[in-house]
Amino acid sequence: MEFNLMVFLVLYTSVLLLLIFSGTPIAFGLGLLGVLSIGIFEGWNMTKMISYEAWNSTTLYSLTAVYPFVLMGAIFANSGLAGKVFSSVSPLMCRLLPGGLLHTNVFGGALFAAVSGSSVASASTLGLISLTEMEKRGYERKISVGSVMAGGSLGILIPPSITMIIYGALTDQSIGKLFVAGVIPGIVLTIAYTVYISTRLKMNPTLAPPREIIPLKTCLKDSLGAWPIFVLIIAVIGSIYLGIATPTEAGAIGCFGGLIIVAGFRMLTWEAIRKSSWDSVRVAAMLAFLFALAKIMGNGLGLLEIPQRLVELAVTLGIGKYSLLGIVILMYVIMGCLMESLTAIVMTLPVTYPLIMSAGFDPIWFGIVLVMLDELGMITPPVGMILYVIRALRPDYEFREIARGAIPFCFVVFGVLLILIAFPKLATFLPAKMFVAR
Repeated sequence: MEFNLMVFLVLYTSVLLLLIFSGTPIAFGLGLLGVLSIGIFEGWNMTKMISYEAWNSTTLYSLTAVYPFVLMGAIFANSGLAGKVFSSVSPLMCRLLPGGLLHTNVFGGALFAAVSGSSVASASTLGLISLTEMEKRGYERKISVGSVMAGGSLGILIPPSITMIIYGALTDQSIGKLFVAGVIPGIVLTIAYTVYISTRLKMNPTLAPPREIIPLKTCLKDSLGAWPIFVLIIAVIGSIYLGIATPTEAGAIGCFGGLIIVAGFRMLTWEAIRKSSWDSVRVAAMLAFLFALAKIMGNGLGLLEIPQRLVELAVTLGIGKYSLLGIVILMYVIMGCLMESLTAIVMTLPVTYPLIMSAGFDPIWFGIVLVMLDELGMITPPVGMILYVIRALRPDYEFREIARGAIPFCFVVFGVLLILIAFPKLATFLPAKMFVAR
């Protein structure tokens, strides 16, 4: 049985990789393998099961939380408010810390992450806003692109995170708890990035221009432009934590509040509304399609009893819980280098989630670990997703420079990940104190 299981997994993985690298959309690859798996058991009568699974997966109430958050992020990006936030935070960072624009990338990325939920969107926005400006001011190129990638990568860790919503929907875990669980690790990682940048500049001050002497009154006046964003973030996360709203309702609050803020800054145009609506519909349709076909694949794996057999194999081989976790971590780091994080999650969760749960780990904690692993993979050379985002934004930059700029920040993420493994309460403390579990 074990030999057959391994042969099946090798064939299954080989076919999936062949489909991926042949240019077949990931969703179609997952769906094809799921249909073949179900067909082994159901034959030509599989259409009823497949249609039933597709309908149920795309009409889940928990999945509806994705759509208002996608629209909220699109409104902020297309209206130009993301640039407003960056310019509001920048003077204060330049006054307080050496290499102020590097820290602005991190803090600005954290703020934009809290309204976009996407690392690629965050990195693209930060790159467009800051890379040219840092080059003009004499910042060293590698640490500049590294800070952009670091700030952008926070998009899938700091709530609201689309990746967390998909994880919660696939595993039947509370999306509200996942959102709240990401708060402390997100803050810790943001601080860790700041500490690393400050340490590097102290060791080598030539990496950035001297600290700018900006009047405090000017800094405080400019920073007022970011306060509506803080209020919106507190309203969204606070309403979930206090049990006032479900994640879907909080998304509606955030979307409506975002429209008011953008209108208040006189940046709400018909073109921004049109483009945001189109972008959100396109992303939502893609996510629903990917989720449905991933559920079909998971159903097929369940019929073949692949997750159960893997659990039995792990028990038979006597693999310890942390050894098993180490194997899963290595797998996700590699996959994160090869594909977008959300794809890696939906493709592997039907297998990895039962394994991790059988070892006795907390499902909410594992969700945050998984998101951090995907975040790490997205900035890991040679083929991390965000590296190519930066390359597309600035084709005049050598890819070697971009990769070398990312490597130190990869170590920072991995260090915070080890802290999270050593102190799981960083992710489980706040969810345990929620007034109402949603």
